[in-house]
Amino acid sequence: MSVQVLRRLIGAAATAALLASLMATPAAAVGHTNRWVDDDVVAGDGPSNCDSAAYSSIQDAIDDSSAGDWVYVCPGTYSEELSIPAGVKVRARPNFHAKLVAPLVGTATLVTMPGDGARLRGFVIQISAGEATLSISPTVAVCHHYDAAIIVTGNNAVVRDNRISAVDGQTLGGSCGYDYGIVIGEHGDSATARVTFNWVTDFKAGGILVEDDDSYAWIRRNTVRYLHENECNIIAITGCTISLRPSVNSSVNDAFSLAFGIGVESNARADIIKNWIGSGPNACSTGPSYACSPGFTPTLNDGISLTGLDGSETTTVSDNKVVRTTGGIVTRTAADGALIHGNWVYSAHYGYQVGGDNDEWYGNHTSGNDIGISVGGSGNYFHDNDFRGNLGVDCSDNTSGSGTASTANTWTNDLGNVQSPEGICVHDGT
Repeated sequence: MSVQVLRRLIGAAATAALLASLMATPAAAVGHTNRWVDDDVVAGDGPSNCDSAAYSSIQDAIDDSSAGDWVYVCPGTYSEELSIPAGVKVRARPNFHAKLVAPLVGTATLVTMPGDGARLRGFVIQISAGEATLSISPTVAVCHHYDAAIIVTGNNAVVRDNRISAVDGQTLGGSCGYDYGIVIGEHGDSATARVTFNWVTDFKAGGILVEDDDSYAWIRRNTVRYLHENECNIIAITGCTISLRPSVNSSVNDAFSLAFGIGVESNARADIIKNWIGSGPNACSTGPSYACSPGFTPTLNDGISLTGLDGSETTTVSDNKVVRTTGGIVTRTAADGALIHGNWVYSAHYGYQVGGDNDEWYGNHTSGNDIGISVGGSGNYFHDNDFRGNLGVDCSDNTSGSGTASTANTWTNDLGNVQSPEGICVHDGT
């Protein structure tokens, strides 16, 4: 409490009473308990507290914790699912030395965060992929399918510094693996979270998804990589499909039909800032056929995808880099009120693909894409973008209306040498 506020209290007696009540507050009310977990209690393989850790199971330590408590997890491998309640903070010590491995028999989500203020930080999270083959005797599945690695349904959650991947046959077509890396909210259950500095790789359908009315996520400095090996291209080859939440949480994502890196849907909102999203280094994203040679990886369909936003609150997409995708940054049906600026898309088919309405695009760049920007929505304002440096058309607006160059959008000071219709971008003579 500030001195100014204290001076407004009525008389010295009121001030004295207030100070007395603060001093009388028990220390336990603001304290917390640290619990340590170690899978082997081997001396010297982590912080000194690991040598005397009271727990070998992360969930057991979580179950004994309450809001404000920390659960520190020592180096080791832990095969279990986690549910983190309100205010409990779970952290690997040091970062990336505790490995959370999906058990062979599990539910739909590896880590659930239903409690407000829950935190998860610093874990290597691995989910077996490939086919769910069985051993000869006894009959036991060797891998399990997960809808999501992490799902947040509480508010003010923190998901930071985690590395999520599929292992043991990283495939799209296999029955195991995981569909989504980090999901914020579900239909009918909104959530809020900070999602920062995570690596999400080898997912089937989406890296990071924010959805449901009133859900919000601050998504910053994550790396989302689509690195499946030896798979057919999902665009070119009939019958090669991805799963869309096929098990118990099938309603979580019903808007996206193809894989995306970061997605926002169903009137949710996000600030998507300084992330790296893309396919593997050999992804076949450009060219007219979209055909993958044997051994090459398929391209991610959308790098960043927005759909079903009502425009009442702004979703911001800024300073991201997207590489080797079909559409770099994509606004789909009813993606209204977004602010998209300062991004860079390269080696994609469409740098920017605009199907939403009434969004503002400025300060964006492209390089080496088949098409710089393709627009089908209306009421959008494009200004001060640099759409040059593409293999084909730099600027394309497929609408008709009363705006600049007979389009339904406004174009101002955008650079592009090859354009359709003429006049929407500015030639610079190169």
